Amino acid sequence: MQRSTIGVGIIGASRDKGGWAVTAHIPALPRNVGNLYAQFAKDSREGTQFVPDFVEATKRPALIDAIQLASDSGTRQVLG
Repeated sequence: MQRSTIGVGIIGASRDKGGWAVTAHIPALPRNVGNLYAQFAKDSREGTQFVPDFVEATKRPALIDAIQLASDSGTRQVLG
């Protein structure tokens, strides 16, 4: 007997090529969030890590601040 797994999807998603693909009628922002949740579930199932985690999220404000400072000052910024 062959086992099958249950795919993770969101409202408005459709089965495509063995995985869940979000349909084009969903606006970009919720579609991106849905794709992140689907990839997070896949990472959890398969023991991989392709979705940014909390550690990466804590780095984002420093990156944005450095970009803004570089733009305002015209000098290259180094993240530490």
